[in-house]
Amino acid sequence: MSEAIHISKKSKSIKSLANNVKAAAAGKVDTKKQEQWVMRLGHGKAKLLQQFCLNKAIVAPFNQEAEEIKSKLIDACFDGYLTRWRADQTRPSNPLVQVLNDEGLVDSQLLFILNDKFNVNIVGPQESSEFNEEWATKAAIGALTNAGLTKSKATKFVEMEIECAVTCHFLTLSEMMEGHVGVGRKRIPPSAETQEAGRKMLLFLNWSGKSKHIEPLTEEEINAITFNKVSWIPRPGMLERVFNYAKSLDELKAILSIFAPVLTIRSEEFAVSDTATNRNKRLSSNAVTKFI
Repeated sequence: MSEAIHISKKSKSIKSLANNVKAAAAGKVDTKKQEQWVMRLGHGKAKLLQQFCLNKAIVAPFNQEAEEIKSKLIDACFDGYLTRWRADQTRPSNPLVQVLNDEGLVDSQLLFILNDKFNVNIVGPQESSEFNEEWATKAAIGALTNAGLTKSKATKFVEMEIECAVTCHFLTLSEMMEGHVGVGRKRIPPSAETQEAGRKMLLFLNWSGKSKHIEPLTEEEINAITFNKVSWIPRPGMLERVFNYAKSLDELKAILSIFAPVLTIRSEEFAVSDTATNRNKRLSSNAVTKFI
């Protein structure tokens, strides 16, 4: 069930409007600090808590080490993937990455995945005059050139494979009233125009529909609460066509350093060819070593 938010018509100030909305949207909180309630489980169920906490404590150092290794492992898999990609001149399937034991049998393995999603490593515009497709195109060409591609190849790649888009967005009501985060994670405080736009938006949200008088936003207020965003979007199938522009492994790396595919690993398996007994012995030995 939805509940209407009531704002008193006498509450015209920004602060009072915002406070009224927050008060209506949230339940009342008892500010008196209560004493911590302690519950102790019975003997049978207490074992569940004990085992859960024990298991979390055991795996914690292993999880930490795995996370520290993960990025380096992904980079190593990506290097091998790129070498195969360059040799075949066509994008390989996602490989099963394996390590063999002394007998030549599979010991550990995982699936390496190169996704058709991208992290774009281009510094965005810093000035309002730069929020246009022409600037975005030049920025993409410049980034590829700095990465090692010739200007002619960078220009051809951007023109054929990258969509440079400039889209308009609006501040949220909270950002209008309290400020927002801009370029370079810089905190931008609210202005008189954004707060006035927020006040009008709050009044509109409380509008009963009976009165015909609604305060319109001025052009200055509209400009204050809108902002543009520049995006560089690789066209579908770009990775299948990348060697139309990259004639060497270095050129391939240059392109993918700017338009970097999202890389992941999954389906990890340890001691694949071991018997259950030997696998448990190896796990036990490593666990003991970790806690010495």
